[in-house]
Amino acid sequence: MESEFSTVLSNIKQSGLYRCLPESMDFPRYDFHSNDYLGLAEHPRLKTAAVDAITTMGIGSTGSRLLSGNYNVIETLETELAKFLGSPAVLVFNSGYQLNVGVIPTLYGKGDLVIADKLCHASLLDGIQASKADLKRFRHNDTEHLKRLLTQHRTSYQRCLLVTESLFSMDGDVAPLEALEQLAQDFDVELMVDEAHAIGVLGPSGRGLCAELGIIPTYLVGTFGKAFGTFGSFVATSALVRDFLINKCRSFIYTTALPIPVTAATLASLRMMADLDDSREHLRTISRSLYRSLKDKGHSVLGDHHIVSVLWPGNEALLEKHRELKARKFAVSSIRYPTVPKHGERFRFSLKSSLTLKDINDVVAQF
Repeated sequence: MESEFSTVLSNIKQSGLYRCLPESMDFPRYDFHSNDYLGLAEHPRLKTAAVDAITTMGIGSTGSRLLSGNYNVIETLETELAKFLGSPAVLVFNSGYQLNVGVIPTLYGKGDLVIADKLCHASLLDGIQASKADLKRFRHNDTEHLKRLLTQHRTSYQRCLLVTESLFSMDGDVAPLEALEQLAQDFDVELMVDEAHAIGVLGPSGRGLCAELGIIPTYLVGTFGKAFGTFGSFVATSALVRDFLINKCRSFIYTTALPIPVTAATLASLRMMADLDDSREHLRTISRSLYRSLKDKGHSVLGDHHIVSVLWPGNEALLEKHRELKARKFAVSSIRYPTVPKHGERFRFSLKSSLTLKDINDVVAQF
């Protein structure tokens, strides 16, 4: 077995597809690779909330939610988050991946149909595949292709789920949510929208793109590991579905609940969210500036919001530039094939509200 592993790994290295953890950079001068969009991961109020929780309740939750892990602060978080989102109910999970690979197989299975955008996150696709439902994928944001698939296949299945992200994590563009909601209604389809990269940043008070457009999906998925500055995830849905997941979702049932200080910090973050419009507006300003400046220099640039990507084809060329940026204390994520298609290799900028227009100008000068 060891020899087989060694052979396969050697072949991967020789093919140029070998991936490893990035070198650590404890104190980058310019941080363009963090998902901490609102800079809350280091906010004093979150630190205080976590320390207070440690002092009064300890660190570990000590068990699953169905045993000893269902402490008051996590139920308070769910109640207040449901109110914030205008949703009947919310259920918190330990991570976005754990949620997506658990919720979809719990609710859908053999004999059902799931139709997903071609660029949906890997966790969503893993959840769909684990469900054993039939999967059809429509071209990215192509509602005409989606409509053709629904017309061709919908009547062959009793239940159907349409899956999309609202703000896509790699290209930084947004889904045509209004058109998707209309198609879901026309074809009697349930809609799941993953707002991981939009929640906290976009929409009124940071409630996401669905809230901005007045859309109420069957399942709204979000994460705390980005704009909230902490860790964990949630699904906003009906009270009935919430109760069903508590009783049937294996990735919820058979795991230790989130640590107490993490949940306390998330609750503190939630309670700040409505008051962060200035941070959101500044983030929008620097995002537009980065996009326009890179375009003006002749680069191929993707992104509508705070995720901006510069295409830099070829893994070796990308890594060479990455090393150059790192030496100058610029932390920018280099996304290689096969994570993205060949010739779609890129530098992916994740912007945060603590960056200044000078920071933007400084990094543009590197390109």
